[in-house]
Amino acid sequence: MIPESLAEIVPVRLAEPLAPAVAAERAGVRIDVDDLVERAREKARRVDLLLLEGAGGLLVPLAPARTTLDLVAALGATVLVVAGNRLGVINHTLLAVERLAAANVPIVGVVLNRLGSSAGLAESLNPGSLERLLGPRYLGELPWLGDRADAASAAAALSRTIDLDDLWRTLATSPAR
Repeated sequence: MIPESLAEIVPVRLAEPLAPAVAAERAGVRIDVDDLVERAREKARRVDLLLLEGAGGLLVPLAPARTTLDLVAALGATVLVVAGNRLGVINHTLLAVERLAAANVPIVGVVLNRLGSSAGLAESLNPGSLERLLGPRYLGELPWLGDRADAASAAAALSRTIDLDDLWRTLATSPAR
């Protein structure tokens, strides 16, 4: 497969680190969620697995009255929830899981992401709490890799944290919606 250009991979690039709808409005552009759905479907037809990363959270607005959840639901996607390990992540994660379930969006699991080299009390206890609350849906925590981690070190850390073969099997057998 010929590598795609950045414009093909990221059809909407916004300079400001804000909710996409807010950043788009400030940049004078419009995010067309239906176009994003069609682009993702086209890519999905060409690959074994298509990973899409949200920006800002499940309910962040992408366009007026359209959220990341709307995009995910329109795609019939299975979601891997990745949450930054910090104070409040238990509430944040459980709300996301609950909202996905209410929208009948399948969840492959939850992964915590360590956000720094040191951990306070909450960051140390969050993984065990989520494991107890989510059971097998809690997949593990990605360690802090530093500011300059490359793709290879990130992939190695991911494979040490999560059973990628099991994750792949789960994704491959997820019901199409």
